[in-house]
Amino acid sequence: MDNYPKKAVQERLTDLNVITLTGTSGTANITAGGLTKLCTWVASTLTLTAAKFVADWSSAYQAIGVVVTANAGVLSFTSQNKEISASIVPATSNLAGVATAVFVPDFSHHRIFRLALGAGLTISNPINAIDGAYARFETKPDMNRVTLTGSSGTANVTAGGITRLATWGTGLTETATAFVASWAADYLLAGLVLTSSTATLIFTPVGNVLVNASIVPVTTNLDGTVTSNYTSTWGDKYDIAGGSITTQTVNGRDIVDGYYNITEDRFQIVNQAQALS
Repeated sequence: MDNYPKKAVQERLTDLNVITLTGTSGTANITAGGLTKLCTWVASTLTLTAAKFVADWSSAYQAIGVVVTANAGVLSFTSQNKEISASIVPATSNLAGVATAVFVPDFSHHRIFRLALGAGLTISNPINAIDGAYARFETKPDMNRVTLTGSSGTANVTAGGITRLATWGTGLTETATAFVASWAADYLLAGLVLTSSTATLIFTPVGNVLVNASIVPVTTNLDGTVTSNYTSTWGDKYDIAGGSITTQTVNGRDIVDGYYNITEDRFQIVNQAQALS
């Protein structure tokens, strides 16, 4: 099909790229694309606070390939080639926020979208769509479990952007248990609940957090295997036609107004006009 070029594939993780500000005063450090800047409360409104952040720092973010915009009290970060991984940490008083993932499919660049699904993702209506055009969404699970292997040494375990050292104990189960005892509080700050089952480290997101777990040996042979308890894999394909998505089912619930939320490991579009081979 001419309007469905296979080469136009966009692969991306569920990337935290939107921060909804909360609070009534103070300052907070906002990080996006690896760059951290201070957000300062302005004139008793979150709208003006977000606008000031853009005015103060948009050029700095643009220099690293990230565009930041504000709408009411919401900051949105976009980039063509950089992972955003937005976060906000209160600095003074109670200015804070919630980071979420919002993906806007752009039909002018891609027609196949491969998304790694974590705890949550909102996909908006596609932009630059043409009537009669088709697109395909393929889903991939978020890697959220690390099963330890080896017999000695240390390894760096990364989840939710946080890296901490695992140190061999008297066995793999004991090593996993000790890792949880040492670092669960740190991962919780990143929005992940860390537990273990025998030799497996389990990272459970709280809200819209991508785990994207990995393990890298540091000394001798302590290592691990990264897996997911989400059932979706590449090949779970959902096709849409035309310039909008109007009828979806998410976990058995109908969502209207052209938006749908992914809250578990997959989504389903119903009543599509045509299925692609």
